[in-house]
Amino acid sequence: MTTDGTLHELDLLVPATGFHAHAYVRPMSIIGERGVTLDEAWADGPLAYRSVALPGFPNLFVLMGPHSPIGQQSLVIIAENQADYAMWWINQICVGRIASAVPTDVATKDYNEKMKPRCHRLFG
Repeated sequence: MTTDGTLHELDLLVPATGFHAHAYVRPMSIIGERGVTLDEAWADGPLAYRSVALPGFPNLFVLMGPHSPIGQQSLVIIAENQADYAMWWINQICVGRIASAVPTDVATKDYNEKMKPRCHRLFG
């Protein structure tokens, strides 16, 4: 819904951040469940499940999201793998198996906690 109250029904919305890589998805205002903004959700730092899906933001998938593995792998391969993961979930929605996809807070926290020691071993 836009600020003038008009509902725009879409099959797909692709927001792009332009060339300000340090700003990531800003200056867009992304609002998730219970009216929580992405800035509020990431107040203590960005995190995501598998660097692709964000708890509290159903059907929002990002490529090269928080903690994406970079430096030791091709960004093309990483983006392709992340796109495949997102498309699998989008297909589940399209065929009617689920209404929406969103990781739980617990799954996201567990994923990020398991990832931290691996990152420290690789990057010190």
